[in-house]
Amino acid sequence: MFTKQQLGKYFEDCVHEFISLTNYKVLREKEIVNIYSRLSYGIDHLIYLPECIICIQDKWRDTPIGLSDINHFLKCVENVHLKENYKKCIGIYLTKIPITKGSIDAFYCENSKGTNYYMSIHDDNMDTILDKLKNLFYQHNIFLYEHDGCVIMNSYWD
Repeated sequence: MFTKQQLGKYFEDCVHEFISLTNYKVLREKEIVNIYSRLSYGIDHLIYLPECIICIQDKWRDTPIGLSDINHFLKCVENVHLKENYKKCIGIYLTKIPITKGSIDAFYCENSKGTNYYMSIHDDNMDTILDKLKNLFYQHNIFLYEHDGCVIMNSYWD
């Protein structure tokens, strides 16, 4: 049986393995902090795309993500945005439990500014979260690749 901390680490590892299939440069938290400073603790994964940077935070816990956690994530993403000469960032928060209404409001407020874009994906099944993330990626022409270079199809009909 896994502890809650072990499940959180397992989820983080699964997300990183998954996003590494994009064939873009992908960083983990320690590398992110080394590049962007300690002001970036709060971003677990970063994907460098030609047109933007995707910042991902994942939390596998049984309580909703509150406004203080979301505000911290917003500040971390803003730090990356500033250090990358205002290149647009997309912040994605992956959780087991939906984020709170106050957290949703904070994302909405930041999204209305038009600078960066924030969203959350949640489900109580890790594989479903990865499927939702894959669908989001495919909608934006971010594809996943097998180790032999073949594109991983979204479904049988792709």
